[in-house]
Amino acid sequence: GYQLNRNLSIEAKYADYEKMRKTYILSADGIASFFQPRNKEEVEVSKISASMIYSHKIFSNIRLNALMGYSIFNIDRTVQGTGEVGYGLHGTGLESARGLYVGAGAAYEVYDKFQVNFLWSNSSRGQIDTNDFRVAFKKSI
Repeated sequence: GYQLNRNLSIEAKYADYEKMRKTYILSADGIASFFQPRNKEEVEVSKISASMIYSHKIFSNIRLNALMGYSIFNIDRTVQGTGEVGYGLHGTGLESARGLYVGAGAAYEVYDKFQVNFLWSNSSRGQIDTNDFRVAFKKSI
């Protein structure tokens, strides 16, 4: 990130959420319990975002922060299994979701040139909903 002036800063970030795996059994009415199809699903998500943070001093050592940004999610999804009884299921797909997100936080100035920042942001696009919470330490020169 880069601080433009006392109240305004910009930041860019990249997050890789790695692979998430899930194996599940589909229930099939009227089929013996030993014959239930298994499915395996893998989802890999990454996010690129840019944001602007406005900071306003409310006390001599406390600042409130408001954040607005734009994010792009890339979702790579793979499903393997038999699906419903009698149907084969195998598929891959690459999707993307994009849009605005918002956040809020606070900064506490421990002493003249050292600050602790807390920031929460929420991004909800399609089937993806992320809540990010971060703590940052800032040392001025």
